[in-house]
Amino acid sequence: MLAPILSSLKRAETLKMNYTLEQYPVLNHLGLMPDHVSIYLMRYMINFIIYDSMIGRNSNFRLSDWTSIWKSSDPRKYIERLLSEEGDSVYDKIEEKDQLNIFMFHNALWHAKIFFQSFPDLKMIHLNRHPVDVIHSWYRRGYSSEFYLKKRSALTLINFNNNNLPYYAKGWEQEYCSLSDMDRLIKMINFINSNHNKTFRELSKKNQKQVLTINFDRMVTKSKNDLKIIKSFLNTDETMYTKTVMKKERCPREIDMNERAAKFEEIKELATSDSVQLLQEMVHEYELQSSE
Repeated sequence: MLAPILSSLKRAETLKMNYTLEQYPVLNHLGLMPDHVSIYLMRYMINFIIYDSMIGRNSNFRLSDWTSIWKSSDPRKYIERLLSEEGDSVYDKIEEKDQLNIFMFHNALWHAKIFFQSFPDLKMIHLNRHPVDVIHSWYRRGYSSEFYLKKRSALTLINFNNNNLPYYAKGWEQEYCSLSDMDRLIKMINFINSNHNKTFRELSKKNQKQVLTINFDRMVTKSKNDLKIIKSFLNTDETMYTKTVMKKERCPREIDMNERAAKFEEIKELATSDSVQLLQEMVHEYELQSSE
């Protein structure tokens, strides 16, 4: 939802995702890649991803992809770049245009320290979703078991007793293997959220100001207000295309609380009482944020 909205703003480039780039902060977190190597590789890859985009190299023309040029406010400029010259002058154009280069990472806030070491001036927007919605979605997609065995899975895995586990399970592998699918998911989401919060608290005051947390429920119900906050945070404005994107992403809209309640009941039927209690605590924390 948020990615195409950001890509519609003034000075914004198309959203960029790179699964290889995503591995570096994770490997750094796992202690498998030292800071100086992680910083070097992250800067190296970002530099050339932006350069390639400016000359039309590796442009995405798939209609449905988030990173498609057709999701931008001006697809024509990406087609024109296919005929542009390459070389040192490209970097002059990048600085002149003062671009907003938008990258999407999974769990970036958890690994924010290495991001800020690599890019001291970056701004990070962290989208926080209702835990019931996330857990229900992950369960439907098989994120607690067989999904990680698929060839298209891009998540970093760890080996434990010849089992491939998501790196989220690092430090509690034995417990992960002993839990039911639903209990695993509740524990994983809580573990991820706790690490997001812990990392944020440990950031410097300067870096904390460079992180904007967007509450999903608030964004979809009070869209104009949150869009105003985002524009101020990024020092940009809307384009003519932004309203079209907002409408397409159904912002604003009402949240179907009956549907969410039904998801919660389905989760409760498959989870132990301890896990349900943990989920209720996450829900309480999330809904407090939504009401702020």
